[in-house]
Amino acid sequence: MRRKLLVLVMIITASAMVSSALGGGDPLQKELAQLKARLAELERKVAEQGSQIEEQDTQMSELKEIKETLGRISIGGGMTGVIQASDNNEEANTGEGDVTDGAYSVDLEIESPIGEKGVAFLHIEGGEGSGIDDDVLSLSGCNADAGDTSGRLEVTEAWYEHSLLDGALAFTIGKLDLTAYFDGNEVANDEAAQFLSSGFKNNLAVEFSDNGLGTRLTWSPIEVFDLSLGLQDSDSDWENIFDHPFSIFEVNLKPDFLGLGGNYRFYIWQNDSNHTKWEDASKTHEDNSGFGISFDQGISDRVTLFARLGWQEEEVKEIKSAWSLGAQLQSPFLSRPEDVCGIAYGKAILSGDYKESASSSTNDADEGHYEVYYNIKVNDYLSISPDVQVITNPNGNDSADTVTIFGIRSQVNF
Repeated sequence: MRRKLLVLVMIITASAMVSSALGGGDPLQKELAQLKARLAELERKVAEQGSQIEEQDTQMSELKEIKETLGRISIGGGMTGVIQASDNNEEANTGEGDVTDGAYSVDLEIESPIGEKGVAFLHIEGGEGSGIDDDVLSLSGCNADAGDTSGRLEVTEAWYEHSLLDGALAFTIGKLDLTAYFDGNEVANDEAAQFLSSGFKNNLAVEFSDNGLGTRLTWSPIEVFDLSLGLQDSDSDWENIFDHPFSIFEVNLKPDFLGLGGNYRFYIWQNDSNHTKWEDASKTHEDNSGFGISFDQGISDRVTLFARLGWQEEEVKEIKSAWSLGAQLQSPFLSRPEDVCGIAYGKAILSGDYKESASSSTNDADEGHYEVYYNIKVNDYLSISPDVQVITNPNGNDSADTVTIFGIRSQVNF
């Protein structure tokens, strides 16, 4: 349009010049002035439109960048609810006898890539109810998911992870849960979907520190071999963080037998926080250390076996050693291909020094713990798990009756 106007102006100008030469230019001069004014107005509007288009392009570019960033952020979570009832608990504990208790927890996980090789992770948790463990006393625990926060949300993990050497080396630093990296197990490590007892979630004879400032380094030179090192503030209070560290070193062998995967984890650890000796209460600055193994091995497309064993210093800890073993069956019924069933047995073995100390009272026997669960997958978001646990010599008391715990767990993922 602008070009046409310029051509028109040139024609009119030429005509005006001719007309002026012929002595009749006033009307044409007036029309030429009007056209010039219109042309100036059009140029102003075109300039405004160009500015608006440029601003819109900038906004679109910013929106696209925000959309791409949000697209890289992964947000997920879950809600877990557990109701458990005890049977024959009257003589086993000095609490309320048989009880029916509930607890729930909520998890929110946010993960985002940072650059090409970094990942930032945030885990927020909350819940209410301490579950049945405050009424049914035991060494191994009946509900590892219960963690009463009175409904408050808490940041339980917040870390940055960086990978090097084409992914062969991974380095993590921040507020960590070291049980996510050490003493792992494919079929006995998730209280929201697998075994509920703490004795099957992790080794009872490992004194892991609570989530706190720490770091983890894993080197995977070949596909079937990992080396991992973890270091954390043992009291997790963010004060004097290097004074009393918890450290752990693990080797994981991952053979492939006839196409069936497995993990064979061997680890040693040390907790440098202050401990008191059972036999000499004046010695209050002792450390604790130990070793452990965690195995899981598929033996068919549907069956995976697992085993754990751990030992720690009996001079300072109530439990000297602990072991557990069991199996997971995928699709117990062929008509239910996504259901999972698990069965396990474990034993917590008391320290000899603890038994001889005044603190032991009537606690002088090894505790046995059975658990069976059936995880029913209702749909892609909901699963329900009936669960039965049997505890012999609960809390190490050989005069106590065997206690049975009947439970039901629901899990919603989103």
